[in-house]
Order: sequence, then C-alpha cells, then structure tokens
Amino acid sequence: MDKGKPFFRTLLLLALTGIGGVILLVGFFSLFMDATGLVVFLPLLTGFNGMVTGYNLIEKLEKISWPRLTHGLFSLLYALVGVLGLRLFFPLVFAQEWWSVLTASAVFTFLAGYIGMIFGNWIAKKKRQSDRH
Repeated sequence: MDKGKPFFRTLLLLALTGIGGVILLVGFFSLFMDATGLVVFLPLLTGFNGMVTGYNLIEKLEKISWPRLTHGLFSLLYALVGVLGLRLFFPLVFAQEWWSVLTASAVFTFLAGYIGMIFGNWIAKKKRQSDRH
C-alpha cells in the first residue's frame, strides 16, 4: 500500500470503479440485448468486475485482513448495482412475474462476483510470486 493513500480511500476507489464498470457494461449491453438476455448475462458482468477488483485489491493493498468479508461486501454491492442497473435500463423488469427470475439472477450474480474476486486474488498472488523469482 502506498504511504500516502489510506486504506479506506483505496477501498472506496476500488468500489466506485467496480460500480462504474457494472453500470457501464449493463448500459452498453442493454443497447442490443433484451431484458431476458441481460438477466442471464449479468452474472458474467459482475464476475468480470469482481475479478478485476480482486486483482486490484492484492496489487494495491498487498494483504487483506478479512478477505471473505471484503469479497462478500464487494460482491453484494456489485449484485445490487447490477439489479438496479436492470431497473434503470429496463423498468418493466420489476413487474410481478419477474421477481423469481430476478431473485435467482441476484443470487447467481452475487456468487459470480465472489468467485471472480477469489480468482482475481489468485491471479495477483501468482503474478507476485512469479515476479519475485
């Protein structure tokens, strides 16, 4: 961690970057995908953003005190932002008949973000090990 950057500022910047990435990708793909396709595709978007965030957590902070909690909070944040992005770009998605689909999608979106963060951490740790040798 850089001496001039406090821990929480770095976490906040990573969170805002991930939120922006989720909203940007949902907005971009909403231009040429329908709501059903985007609901199915949303876990991949959050998984990708989770992977990038997990990589940057290790690169910028070197060590995380509570990795499961940090991964869970970031994944939950990205899942909420993704579902709210669906609401923003497809207002009819929140009709009564979509609730079961959105609930299942939110769970898979959370899990994809969590697994993506673990995978991003693993890639960053492997890169650090190979740079040392």
